[in-house]
Amino acid sequence: MTTTTTATLVSRLGRRVSPVPAGGVRAITLRSIARTPRALLGLIMTLLVIGVAVLGAFWTPYNPTEFNAGAPFTAPDFAYPMGTDVYGRDILSRVMAGSGVSLTVSAAAVAGALVIGTVFGVAAGYFGGIADAVLTRTIDILLAIPGLVMALGIVTLLGPSAQSVTVALIAVYSWQFARIVRSSVVSARSRPYVEASRGVGSSAFGIIGRDVFPSLLPVLIVQVTTAFAWGILDEASIGFLGLGVQPPDPSWGSLLIEGREFMYEAPWLAVGAGAVVVVAVLGVNLLGDGLRDIVDPRSGGVNS
Repeated sequence: MTTTTTATLVSRLGRRVSPVPAGGVRAITLRSIARTPRALLGLIMTLLVIGVAVLGAFWTPYNPTEFNAGAPFTAPDFAYPMGTDVYGRDILSRVMAGSGVSLTVSAAAVAGALVIGTVFGVAAGYFGGIADAVLTRTIDILLAIPGLVMALGIVTLLGPSAQSVTVALIAVYSWQFARIVRSSVVSARSRPYVEASRGVGSSAFGIIGRDVFPSLLPVLIVQVTTAFAWGILDEASIGFLGLGVQPPDPSWGSLLIEGREFMYEAPWLAVGAGAVVVVAVLGVNLLGDGLRDIVDPRSGGVNS
């Protein structure tokens, strides 16, 4: 598209070229969520898990780390709805307290990866050149390594802790975000409204913020929710291997490994943590799919 054609297009529109692709990006509102069954169900399940985590940060039925020599391996009853472990600690209290730890690690990892991956992905996809070639080859190499294996290696180097798990997951997920964002930006930068903005002299950062970034929202929403669900599973997997949150502090992973150790003596030990992991992962995935249906104008999830 030539500069003359671009200027003519802008003059005919009589306003700045819209940054939103044809069809528009729908706004996410409570009404649109209510009209999208997957989004509504996912939101309810996600809020339920978050509510448990928030409540567990301020109150639990019992002290989640206090030993109770008089009640080891107590089966679920009215006093202990999820039973107790080998040390007499209330499983419900430990699930509530561990939910906050696991969700915080997962959320922090996704947030860090979102920022880092988006910055690198946008820069490589929009400006191209040597930076794009180097980033693309680096991503290809890193993505050839299984993410959990890389995370385990990083945690082993840093030492077992919640902070180490967070750093490891940021390192793993950043490249995934960068690859997806880079591909979306490469596609968006050749669209007519982006070329029109270049033709009227808009700065690169202005075009990125006004014209390119809105087109990334659908894919970012899906990627964030997908990464968050994987973050929950990966944090639980690392904790299950004993490299996450260290005893006596609880997390979903540490509760699962305790449940495996005493599977025959007390099969209820792993039920609580396992159930909340399933609800959290399923809820986040349903919410992400539903939000994509709302935001993406090409989907049929919400009636116009």
